Amino acid sequence: MSSPELATRIFNLFQRLPRPRRRLASAQRLVPILSGSVLFCLLFSGCCTFCLGFGFDPVVIGAVLLVAGLGLVGSIAWATRAASSRSSVAWAWLILGIWGFATPWITTQTDAWSTHFTQQTWTHPGLRLLTLLMLGGTTLLPIVWCLGQIAWHTTSTARDRRSLLLGGVGMCLILPWLGSSVWNLGLFAGAASAGSLVLALWSWARPHHLESEAEAKAEPLRESPIALVLPIRFFAAFATGLLLPVMFHMLHQTVATSLFTLCCLWSGVLAGAWLGAGFGHRLDHRISGTPLLVLALWSLGVWIVFPWLISTQLLLTVRMSHVALLYTARGLLLGLAVLPAGWLLQDVVSSRRADSSQAIGLLLLGLGGGLLGLWGTWSPGTLTLTLGIAALVALWALNLHQLTQPGLATTRLTCGLVTAALVIGLGTSSGYRPETAERLLFSSQTFAAYRSGMAESWLPHLDDGRLLAEYDSVQGRWSLWRHRANQTLVRRDGIAVGLSAPFAAAGPLSPVEVMPVALPLSLAVQPDHVLLLGMTSPTPLATALHYPVRSVTVVEESSTATAIAQRLDELAGGISFADDRVQLVRTTPQLAVLGQSEQAYDVIVCTSPHVSRLQNQPLITAEFYRNAASRLSADGLFCQRLAYFDLGPEMLRDVAATLASVFPHVAVTELTQGELLFVAANTPQELAHSGVIDQLKAPHSRRVLSEIGWDWSVAMSLGTVVPDRINELAAGGRTNSTSNGRFAWSLPYEVARWGDKAQATRQLLAKCGNALGAGLGDIPEAQDISLRLEDVRQKYVLAVEHPDEYWAYRAVIKKRLQDRPRTEIVQVRHEGLKRALHTEDARRKEYLQQLGDLAKFEHPTGEQIEALARFAEPYDPLVSDFVHFEAAHQYARATNAQPRDAYQHWLHSVMFAPPQDRSVRTVCAALQMLNQFPETTPSASERFDHLNALLEVMEQRWVTRLTSSDRSKYEVIDTERSIQAVEESIATMQQLASHVPVSETDWNLRKEVLAETLLRPLKAERSRQMRQYSVPATPLAHE
Repeated sequence: MSSPELATRIFNLFQRLPRPRRRLASAQRLVPILSGSVLFCLLFSGCCTFCLGFGFDPVVIGAVLLVAGLGLVGSIAWATRAASSRSSVAWAWLILGIWGFATPWITTQTDAWSTHFTQQTWTHPGLRLLTLLMLGGTTLLPIVWCLGQIAWHTTSTARDRRSLLLGGVGMCLILPWLGSSVWNLGLFAGAASAGSLVLALWSWARPHHLESEAEAKAEPLRESPIALVLPIRFFAAFATGLLLPVMFHMLHQTVATSLFTLCCLWSGVLAGAWLGAGFGHRLDHRISGTPLLVLALWSLGVWIVFPWLISTQLLLTVRMSHVALLYTARGLLLGLAVLPAGWLLQDVVSSRRADSSQAIGLLLLGLGGGLLGLWGTWSPGTLTLTLGIAALVALWALNLHQLTQPGLATTRLTCGLVTAALVIGLGTSSGYRPETAERLLFSSQTFAAYRSGMAESWLPHLDDGRLLAEYDSVQGRWSLWRHRANQTLVRRDGIAVGLSAPFAAAGPLSPVEVMPVALPLSLAVQPDHVLLLGMTSPTPLATALHYPVRSVTVVEESSTATAIAQRLDELAGGISFADDRVQLVRTTPQLAVLGQSEQAYDVIVCTSPHVSRLQNQPLITAEFYRNAASRLSADGLFCQRLAYFDLGPEMLRDVAATLASVFPHVAVTELTQGELLFVAANTPQELAHSGVIDQLKAPHSRRVLSEIGWDWSVAMSLGTVVPDRINELAAGGRTNSTSNGRFAWSLPYEVARWGDKAQATRQLLAKCGNALGAGLGDIPEAQDISLRLEDVRQKYVLAVEHPDEYWAYRAVIKKRLQDRPRTEIVQVRHEGLKRALHTEDARRKEYLQQLGDLAKFEHPTGEQIEALARFAEPYDPLVSDFVHFEAAHQYARATNAQPRDAYQHWLHSVMFAPPQDRSVRTVCAALQMLNQFPETTPSASERFDHLNALLEVMEQRWVTRLTSSDRSKYEVIDTERSIQAVEESIATMQQLASHVPVSETDWNLRKEVLAETLLRPLKAERSRQMRQYSVPATPLAHE
C-alpha cells in the first residue's frame, strides 16, 4: 500500500467519527493560514541565518533578494505550466519538512564551504556576489521553490494565497516575541519542519471533492474604465521595488535596525498585499489609476509625516517603560508606514493561474526596482519626492486624457482632494530631516532633558554639536558633527560610531578610539602585522602607525566610510593613508576572515563597539570567532570592543561564553566606564609582565597615551578579568551562533529595557576582575607603577581641592623631590657607571628651575615661554598638564607674542582638565581671548565652534558648582566674570552666525538654550550671592 493511500484511509477513518462536517470545512479554511505561517517561518529563519553568517551589507541582502525573487519566479512558471497532481503539494511539504530538519547540517556545511574560497573571491565585488548567490541558493532556493509550488498549485486559488499571506503576517509578528524569550532560529526551523510534515499528511489525505470545489472557483478579471491598466501596474510594481529599500532606510533613521524592525516592516508589506488582494478591486472600480494614487500618497505621505514619526518615537521611548508595549507601538508605526507597498503588489497574489505571466512580470519588475534601490547612491529624500510628484503628475495626466470618458467624476474629486492635502503638507512640513532624528532619538542626554519638561524644539541644541557634513543613501547614512572645538563625531544611521581629533591638538583624543589598538599592541609579542576590522574614524589607524609594525590592513566595505576617514585624516594634518604599511581592503569584517590566505596577523581588532547595530551582530557569533582565530599567528591576539552602557550582565555573559567556546584564553578589560575590550588568544599568554611595562614606557607608546591625557601607568590600572576567571564571568551564559541567533533576537529588548543595566554589569566585572597590573607580584616595576599612579591621583586631587589655584602643583612636585627622591645607575662618559638622580626627577627639577628663571623676566618672549611649554613631553602627570597653565599666564606678561599661541595654552588647560575640575577662570580667559582676538582661529567657523564648545564647558562646570554641598567657597567675582564672558561670547557668535554654515533658526534656538540653561542660572546665583553678602542697612539714630 502506497503512502498516499494509507494517509487517505487514516483520514477517512477519522471522518467516520461522530463529528459535524462543518469542522472539516473550518479546518480546511485554516490550512492555508497555517501553511503561510510555516512557509514564512522557514523563509525568514533561513534568510536570518544566512545574513548572520555573511553579514547584512547590501551585497549579501541583494544576493538574498535575487535568490528569493528568481526562485519564486521560476517556481510559479513551473507550477502554472507543468501538469501537477494532487500529491505534488504533499511532496513539496515533505521536502520542506526534511529540509527544515536538515537546516543545522546545511548551515554547518555552508560555513565549511565558504572557507574554501580564496581571499580574492571575497574581496572582488563580482566574484563575491556570484559566490553568495551559489551559497544562498543551496540554503534558500528549496524553500522559495516549494513556496511557489504550494501557492500556485492547480488546487490553489487567490483566496488561498491571501490566507497564506495572513499566516505570514502572523508569523512575522510572532517571531520577534518568541525569539526574545526561549526560542531561537533553530527552534523556529524545527517547529516549522514539524508543521510541514503535518501539512504533507493533510495534503495527501484531503478528499477529492474539496479539491474540485477549489478548482471550480474562478475569479473574474478586474476591469477598469480606463486603458493603460497593465502598464500602470507594471510601473507601480517597479516603483514599489525602488521605494521599498528607501522606505526601510528612512524608517530606520527613527529606530535602530534589528530583526524586530525587519519583521515588523515585512509584516506590514504582507498585510498590505493581503488587504489589497481582498479589497483592492472595490477601489479599482471606483477610482481609476489607483496604483498611481497610492504611490503618490505613500511616497509623499511618509516624507510629510517624518517629523511626526520622530516626535512619536521620542515620546514612546521616554514615556513608555514597558518593553512589550513599546515594541508593539513601534511595530504598528513601522508596519503602517509600508502598508501601501503590499497594496501596490496585490496583483501578484490575486492573479489567476491563467494570468501567471502577469504575476511573473510584476515580480521581476519589483525585484529589479528593489535591487536598483538597494544598490543606488541617490538621496532617499530626493528619490521619494521625485517619485511621489511624478506619480501625482502622471495621475492627473491620465485623468485629463480620459476627460470625456464617463465614470471618472469620483476619480477627479479624489485626485483633487489628495493633491490639495499633499501640497499643504509639503508646504508646512519640515520633511525628511534625519539630522534631527540623530539628535533626538539616539542621545541619552536628550531623553533626560525631555523627561524634565524641556521643549522639543530645544532638544537638538542642548550641546555644542554642529553638523559638518552628511552622506545619505540607502546603503547607510553618515554624518559628521563638530564637538568640543576639535573633535569630530561620526554617526552612522544615528548611532555614534567614531570620534576623531587631530594628534597634538589642544583637545584630547578619545580613549575608546586609541586604547583598543594601543593596548593589544603593547600586550602582543612582537606585533608585526595588524588587521583592523572596520574603520569609522582615522584614529585607530593613526594609533597603529605610531607603533613599529610592518603592515596594517584596514577592512571596510563602505566607500563612504573610507572617504570620510581619509578626509578627517587630511583635515587633522595626518598622512596615515599615504603610509606604505597601510593596505585597504573593501569587504565586510565577516568576509575578511573567511577564505584561504597565507597572511597571519599578530593583532586583529574589531573597531566598532555598538552591537545594537544589526550590521555588527554577525561579529558576535561563534562562527565569526572561529574564522578570526584561524587568521591569527601563533601568539596573536584577537580584540573586540563592546559598549555595554545599554547591556545588562546577561548579555555580557553571552558574549564571554561565545568567545570562550572558541578561544581557550579570553580576558576582558574595561577601558572606560561603559566600554570593554575583549582580548582572546589561541595560546596561553600573561597579560601583565615586565615586557608589557617596557612597551608601555617606550617613547612612541607614551606619546600615544599622552594624546588622551593618560600616563603610561594608567594602562596598568585598568580593571581586567584575567583568563583564569573568565569562566566565572561567563557562568550561565549561552553560546551565540548563526544557527540560533540568540543575541540578535534578544538585543533589541535588552537595549530598550529600563533599569540601571550598566551598574549591574559593572558590579559583575568588579566581582570577577582586578587591576591589570595586579598580577605583577613583588618586582621593581610594580613599585614604579604605584608611585606613578599616586602622581596621577594627586593631579585629580588638585583639580578638586584647588580649582582656581593652578600653582598648587608646584608644592607637590617639591615635596615629591624631597620626600621620595629616586636614583638610577647611568653610564657617564669617562666615569663609567654612576648613581645619579632619576631621569624624571631630574627633569622635574630642571623644570622648576627654568620656571623660576622665567619669572625673573618682566616681559618674557614667546620663544622663552614655548621653551618652557616643551616640558609637556614626555608626559608627566605633575608637569605636562600644568605647564600649559604656566605658559598661558606667562603670555599675559609677554611682548611681541602671538595671541593664537596664548589661546592654545588656555584651550589645552580647559579641554585636558579632569572631569572633576570646577574652575571657571580658565574658561573665562579662553573666551576672552576668542572675543578679543579674531586671529586666534584660522576661520570664522572654527571660532564659532570654539566659542560654542567653551560655553558648553562653562555650563558643565557651573552645574558641578551649583550642585556641590559647599557653594559658599566660590567667589562672587567668578559669577560676574562668567556672566560677562557668556554675554560677550553670545554677541560674538551672533556676528559670526552669518559666516557659518548654520541656519538662522538653529542659531536662534541654540541661543535660547544658552540663555535658559547657562545665563539664567548664573544670574540667579548672582542674586543669591548678593543677598548673602549684602550688608544690612543701619537704622538712623533718633535725635
